[in-house]
Amino acid sequence: MEEANNDNWYRRLGSPRYVLAPMVDQSEHAFRVLCRRHGTHLAYTPMISSRQFISSAPFREGIFGELEGKAECEDRPLVVQFAGNDPQVLLAAAKHVEMRCDAVDINLGCPQKIAKRGRYGAWLLDEPALLQQLVGTLHCHLACPVTVKIRLLQGADGAAATPASISQTVDLARMLQGAGASVVAVHGRTREQKGHAQGSADWDGIAAVKAALSVPVLANGGVYTAADAEACLKATGADGVLSGEGLLENPALFEGRKAGDRPEALALEYLELQRLYPADLRSVKQHLFSMCYAGLQVYTELRQAMHRARTLEQMHEIVCELARRPREARAPFNNAPGDAYTSWYRRHTWEEERTAQRLAANAAAASAAEEATEEAIDDATGDGHVADGEVGVGGAGAEAEPWSRNESGEGVPCGVGELEARWARWVALRDGS
Repeated sequence: MEEANNDNWYRRLGSPRYVLAPMVDQSEHAFRVLCRRHGTHLAYTPMISSRQFISSAPFREGIFGELEGKAECEDRPLVVQFAGNDPQVLLAAAKHVEMRCDAVDINLGCPQKIAKRGRYGAWLLDEPALLQQLVGTLHCHLACPVTVKIRLLQGADGAAATPASISQTVDLARMLQGAGASVVAVHGRTREQKGHAQGSADWDGIAAVKAALSVPVLANGGVYTAADAEACLKATGADGVLSGEGLLENPALFEGRKAGDRPEALALEYLELQRLYPADLRSVKQHLFSMCYAGLQVYTELRQAMHRARTLEQMHEIVCELARRPREARAPFNNAPGDAYTSWYRRHTWEEERTAQRLAANAAAASAAEEATEEAIDDATGDGHVADGEVGVGGAGAEAEPWSRNESGEGVPCGVGELEARWARWVALRDGS
């Protein structure tokens, strides 16, 4: 596609700034519409297996139904994301949707083990020649643009990016642009930074990629509020910002609504959209758990009821009941110390902090036990011991007996059995047993 080499295409879409990131089983049609109604400009589909998409008609219809990708169904602009490692298979999959979307994206960012086993996502970042083939094939043979979503490359000595690995990421992004990518979206973490080990997003790394490219660059990572989105855009210079988990908890994030502001209303709106654009009930339930996390952490009987729910009507009643309950907080997963809202998005951050606090407490206890042990040993073998050359209890030349101190502080001999018993107590104290 001729215009895919510059940002004309992106401008025709309205230069979208606020973007719903692709998420497996989560960025489906109804949720995309919900986010669009509350400030999102552009949305990605969930990641789709290219091989399954071309080999199974039922799979195609289930994951990209006849209403998807239609403006009258509130589903444009839209990027359809595929995963795969075979250029021809990816092309065949993309051909099914090229006239029903605004771009086809290649997933080069999934860090999960299943992606490693399947050789796709971020685990292809080590194969630049293959990536060039994948992008080039789609660029030359599709009627719509091709885009890519990548992660920062990690440093040689650890999980995080380094100046050297960011330079390598820039080179990789340049290559992808040269192969025909119309947009490069960059997640500011490496493939090793996920779950409890995700850490902070490296916006400087994204900025380096943006500075090196002429095509639009989208920034991803660390966006939980509207203020975060603006800060990210300013720090990176990116053309747009993606949010995934932030929007899962608060679909009105880009609208400026704070997480925790009437989440049940958003959940009920989402359930109403299910009547127009139905999704798998497991995905629906996961959305409700994310949006209503704060309340369900407090009212655990409603959380259990949600687990048991099997119909939209049952889920609707649970959300309505939750909306009637008083607002209460359940630590430790809060926005910030002192905040009354319990945050689903920050559950990893708070777990990291809680783990660090627990490790620090354990280290302090171990240090105190060690000091107590040393003091106890000093009491047993300190000032009251028989020095070399002195006469012990058995007379000159006799082996000195262990000594202790009586209540007056005087040195007195103690039996070996007593000393062994004390030693056992000190070891138990030291080891916390």
